[in-house]
Amino acid sequence: QGALAQFVKQQTCDDQNLPIDVLRTIRDETEKMMERQRICDTFDADPLHLFEDDDDNLIRNQVNRLFVQTRVLSFSRTDTKGYTSIESVVEIQRDSSMKNVNDSIRLTFSFERNQIRRQQYTVRSSSDNVHQNFKEDKLDVGSDSDCNNCHKDECDASNDRKRKRSNEFQNKHDQCVNDTFGTDVTYRIDLSKDHSKKERLIDIYVQAPGISPSINTAVFLEEDIVGQEEEGESFDEFDANGDLMKSTRERSNSEVKHEHKVIKSKDSADDTCNDCNDDTDKYAAFVDPDVMQNFLQWTGLEFDVQNALFFLMTFPYYEHEWDIFGFLLSCVFGDEDEESMETVHDGD
Repeated sequence: QGALAQFVKQQTCDDQNLPIDVLRTIRDETEKMMERQRICDTFDADPLHLFEDDDDNLIRNQVNRLFVQTRVLSFSRTDTKGYTSIESVVEIQRDSSMKNVNDSIRLTFSFERNQIRRQQYTVRSSSDNVHQNFKEDKLDVGSDSDCNNCHKDECDASNDRKRKRSNEFQNKHDQCVNDTFGTDVTYRIDLSKDHSKKERLIDIYVQAPGISPSINTAVFLEEDIVGQEEEGESFDEFDANGDLMKSTRERSNSEVKHEHKVIKSKDSADDTCNDCNDDTDKYAAFVDPDVMQNFLQWTGLEFDVQNALFFLMTFPYYEHEWDIFGFLLSCVFGDEDEESMETVHDGD
């Protein structure tokens, strides 16, 4: 504290800076330096075994080259009951190995876990006819002779009000509302170059019926979100070796290209809430092949796509309660890499 007090005194001796402003700047810059160090420490720990078979240090040397030029521009984390948000912007400044970059590239990491309150309506069975009798009594509007001295429109309006009140009473007592809490988890990585517009690189979405991962095997959310699929359209996809290939699946190219926009739709998530009552987690993930190719070219990393995903998912900006990385590999490569991830976790 003495050293900091002396530094603050030096910065405020000309009365141009306030002590609180100097201390705030020290705090902010220190947090950014701590986050950068946390990134380096995470890669040194290698939780995803990125460097496991790197006997010649080819991968590690490339990562170390990037970290010399890396700094954290901003970081924020919010933790409340039932909600977590992590936001971070990491900048990699240009060096001689980077291509088509004038100044720097930026990676924006966004993680959000939010508990969703959902209401389930169940019809209450009844052996008596109390509600029905009440409804019938309220709907007894009299004969036509009772309306001889009143205007017909006024009678109709009065009858509608009676009918509405009786229906509200019937629905209120015949339906039992149960509040349940599900969880929506999203993780996104955006890429930008030279302060240009951000492009979505990775988008992962998890929809859970509870507040913790289900014991059941998670299922793909494609049919629930995308809906009816078109057949026979071809699109760019990565194979198990991490190479780009052309393949044909039962969905259109436009759906694949814009799937990340559909995934982040709150309306789509709400529409599928009723399907989550089977106590099974559902997930969807998207990797844009064009943006991934730009990332590898701009950074000068000589990685295949699989190593690039391992590199990006090593950054410590998401929670591991749900197997987010496993879901991503399952969507991009299929079951083969999902089995390999299970081997990695078993090794841990």
